[in-house]
Amino acid sequence: MKNTLKLPLLIGVAGGTSCGKSTIVERIIENLNANAKQSGRQIDIVHLSLHSFYRELSAEEKILAREGKFNFDHPDQINFDLLAETLQNMIDGKTVEIPKYDMITSSMNGTVTVEPAKVIIIEGILLLYDERVRKLLSTKLFVEKNAESRLRNRLATYIRDYHRAPLSIIRQYTEFVKPAFEEFCRPTKKYADVIIPRGADNHVATDLIAKNLQETFRKIVVSSDEEEEKENELVKQGSFRRPFSRPH
Repeated sequence: MKNTLKLPLLIGVAGGTSCGKSTIVERIIENLNANAKQSGRQIDIVHLSLHSFYRELSAEEKILAREGKFNFDHPDQINFDLLAETLQNMIDGKTVEIPKYDMITSSMNGTVTVEPAKVIIIEGILLLYDERVRKLLSTKLFVEKNAESRLRNRLATYIRDYHRAPLSIIRQYTEFVKPAFEEFCRPTKKYADVIIPRGADNHVATDLIAKNLQETFRKIVVSSDEEEEKENELVKQGSFRRPFSRPH
């Protein structure tokens, strides 16, 4: 985790396909919201997916994708330039437009406007691959799950949500997903601040991470309040002037 405490907190969650990233993020958000409510503080949280930053596929590539013959797990399929730019803008407190990716048609479908938030959580298999993105993250998590469980979860999800044939899912996993995980995803585990074993089954780790993030958030807010109080006191004493913009 970064030593400098400041908002927004930008939390990255990486790990192999169907290892439980989304479930873990949902639990962290639930815990953060519950703790914030108990303490009487409001906390704005944005949840993003690396899927939103896939590059647009050609017509030929979309056909391959529908047949399960396209490798979505290669770094070349991610628009890391747009991702880094978007995250930096969010850190700067700017409103951004996030692409909407349709997993069924493998195409972009407009954008969604995202307002500034105090906590930003983004998840994705290759989230820790790009150095520019890693440098922007306040906290980096890597979720581990054994290969058999990940394949079983992927089968269930892709059959239920995307109406894919089981044999197509297994073929894509064997030809593309598993090799890409070994070559591109697993090596990024070394960049993680925290490694979560057993995926979404590890409730203890998820709860501890949420508590740590909540405490970090509290310290930032308290520090910010104290700085504002000091500044206001100096203004009253006439020994401090807030910066202002000169007219051009």
